[in-house]
Amino acid sequence: MQRIVLSLLLCTQMAWAQDTQLTPQEKRTDSTARKIKQYFNARQLDSLYELMSPAFKTKVSKQALEQGIMTQLAPYGAITAFTFTGSRNGISKYKTRLLAGLELQTFVGLDSAGLVSTFAMQPWRDESAPKRKSLFTDNPLQSALDSAVDRAAKAYMMDSITAGLSVAVHWKGQDYFYNYGEADKSKSLHPTRETVYEIGSITKTFTAYLLAKAVADKKVNLSDPITKYLPDSVAANEALQKIQLVHLANHTSGLPRLPVDLYNSPGLNRDDPYAHYTEALLFKGLAQIKPAKQPGGQYEYSNYAMGILGTILSGVYKTTFPRLVENLMVRPLKLAHTTAGHDIPAGMAIGYHDKGDPAHYWAFDALAAAGSIKSNAGDMLHYGKIMLKSFSEKNSVSMMLTTPTWYNPPQVVTLGWHRNPDEDGPVIFQHSGGTYGFRSHLSLCPEQKWVVVSMANHGADPGASGVAARLAEELKKM
Repeated sequence: MQRIVLSLLLCTQMAWAQDTQLTPQEKRTDSTARKIKQYFNARQLDSLYELMSPAFKTKVSKQALEQGIMTQLAPYGAITAFTFTGSRNGISKYKTRLLAGLELQTFVGLDSAGLVSTFAMQPWRDESAPKRKSLFTDNPLQSALDSAVDRAAKAYMMDSITAGLSVAVHWKGQDYFYNYGEADKSKSLHPTRETVYEIGSITKTFTAYLLAKAVADKKVNLSDPITKYLPDSVAANEALQKIQLVHLANHTSGLPRLPVDLYNSPGLNRDDPYAHYTEALLFKGLAQIKPAKQPGGQYEYSNYAMGILGTILSGVYKTTFPRLVENLMVRPLKLAHTTAGHDIPAGMAIGYHDKGDPAHYWAFDALAAAGSIKSNAGDMLHYGKIMLKSFSEKNSVSMMLTTPTWYNPPQVVTLGWHRNPDEDGPVIFQHSGGTYGFRSHLSLCPEQKWVVVSMANHGADPGASGVAARLAEELKKM
């Protein structure tokens, strides 16, 4: 599977030219780059691809470009900042920030016909920052798997602003754990398989499991309208009455990525943006919202929708979301170091944001089902192995979790999980996660029987997903 974050150029240590006035060539490139931003935000990926040159199209197919954007970048929201930082050899560089806080560097270069011959979106790199001269790792480098992990990890970790990384792999019936860097830079504390990270949106796969279980236990149906489980004041909103539970779980509800009042409601702490958003605020907003899209008609990644689903499930089971996770998943599945609560577990890594300073841990209230879980590599690999076994079975829960509920390549979604299209090699189920201080990724392949977990304590860089994706490509060939 091709990935949009694969670089189509090599960056040297030369400084990027920066002038207050753009040259004529830079102006032409800038005009096209702004169109790329526009099409990216509008999800007009056909129009974006039409900007590409024939040479680019021979290297990257339309499907690969769309799949890369929709699975790796779209979940982090629209581009909110797009700043020209310089040019070299006809290629312009833009510091790019997505709504969720992810920082990237976007490269755009044109051919003689004015079409895009170079386009890449990669983790942001500050070329003026000192480079890492040494890197702790407990990788023994004794096997082909060890070497594959090391190549993937070091490609990410040699950026000095990145703190630590834990990788766990289930491969050929065995479990392997690898750690790099630091869990706490101030104490020079190295990560281990026990180090706890915020897993962010991987929480959504837990929520999907709870939904599938509720259906199997005949407590709900996937086709139930969400208004059946919401207060009368919310159910009276006619704009919500066609939204079904399944639409919340596969990001086709028509609801926006975030509540429209999340950042202007009372009690907001921008360093901990979900903690203040109570059930009362959730219901107040839902009673008034008028979604711009019809349910079931278009994929649009939504923390809002998944948070609503968690609130509904909590009501069905008459408990809080953290206790629901504890009672139906943590205890039965023996995930001893996993929690959806506000507590900070022993062995919690320090998360770091884009400047390399410690980030605030996140807490959740009504939207907990979108990203509240904290866990470690040991538990996440165990969870992945349980899902691996379940996905190979034919019971009602596993069938719901593996059957696409939205199939519109390159976007394929089951309940809570993203997977590749049927024609794109062995089926891989995956989900990434991110908060201001952490990034994580979980991939599993039932056909080849492997699981990959990647967890990093640096929030602005999607490198944890890059490590997992690169390692998955190697495992498919080993």
